[in-house]
Amino acid sequence: MNKECSRELQGLLEEEIKAGKLPGAAIAIYEKGEEKYCGCFGERDREEGLPLERDTILRIYSMTKPVTAVAYKILEERGLIGQADLVSQFLPEFANCKVIKDGLLAPMEREIRIGDLLTMTSGLVYPDLDEAGKCMQDIFDEISQKIGEGVGFTTREVVRKIASAPLAFQPGERWRYGLSTDVLGGIIEVVSGKSLRDFYRQEILDPLGMTDTDFYVPYEKQERLGQLYKRSQGGLVIDENRHLGLSLGLTPPAFESAGAGLFSTLDDYSKFVRMLAGKGSFQGTRILSEQSVLEFQKNGLSERQLKTVDFDQLAGFGYGHFMRCRMDSSRIPGKGVIGEFGWDGWTGPYFNIVVEEDSAILFMVQISEFNRYDLIWKLHNVIYK
Repeated sequence: MNKECSRELQGLLEEEIKAGKLPGAAIAIYEKGEEKYCGCFGERDREEGLPLERDTILRIYSMTKPVTAVAYKILEERGLIGQADLVSQFLPEFANCKVIKDGLLAPMEREIRIGDLLTMTSGLVYPDLDEAGKCMQDIFDEISQKIGEGVGFTTREVVRKIASAPLAFQPGERWRYGLSTDVLGGIIEVVSGKSLRDFYRQEILDPLGMTDTDFYVPYEKQERLGQLYKRSQGGLVIDENRHLGLSLGLTPPAFESAGAGLFSTLDDYSKFVRMLAGKGSFQGTRILSEQSVLEFQKNGLSERQLKTVDFDQLAGFGYGHFMRCRMDSSRIPGKGVIGEFGWDGWTGPYFNIVVEEDSAILFMVQISEFNRYDLIWKLHNVIYK
């Protein structure tokens, strides 16, 4: 990372902030296991004038999913679980799921496998406007209502409710982003005999020294919590809402969401991405085998399933273990390397890893429904030029 690239990154993000498109942003670049660049710009709370810093605690939403993938691979390496296993072996309520189409319920042609969860081909969906999505919306409305009343559902209880909703399609038929990760979280709890929080803490977070990553923000750390913003016609305003059964995260939640529940910081999450870039090891601590990490570079979707991926930002990418992997650079507007992998979150955090170079990009921001891949590709084009 030379001085020219550093200036270009700074200029790009400061211009976004000046234009009112971002309240603040942080970005770090790692090469050969070392931090080559880190820049923090703008504010974590515009009303209070508080700067966004390396230790600002942020909601990372779907960047929780790669942590869950690593948790799964730990159990897989121990021979306790496998991709061919049926979900119902661990969660019996999934043995008799129904598939909804045109208002009618049909039985599954085959049961959901763990491999279907890891590739988002299970038929389990997020709340949405179609038939299956509306059924899931009703469930999460109930969960949110109970949270508001101070009565939360545990992770296991939420997973049981997910099983009561119909699938959008037959398992393995197509790709659709949804609640597969949260169901895998329930399986991890059953297999490990521990809560998600305890398993993540003991197997991943504590060994990596990720002391600021958790499913909630303790009182003594709340002064470092970044404000969540959303876009409006008048610009960026504070977003008071939380989605997918999540609370404000100021007290320990009953529901520990494997798909979206974690808070973290630039410094903390950098240890996780540097572990992945280091083929499973960070500063002498090994979390996964090299072989397990190399599997994150591989597409897990069939040709038929790939044709059903409906995220524009995934054109040219494969998908597996809850992460994208670059397959066809001719379809991707940002520079990069075949086999690079990573993921992002609903509030804007993003990471990308090139294992062969032991390198990573980590980008942090806090805006609901961020989806600014035009900016992500500009960052790529500066960094990988």
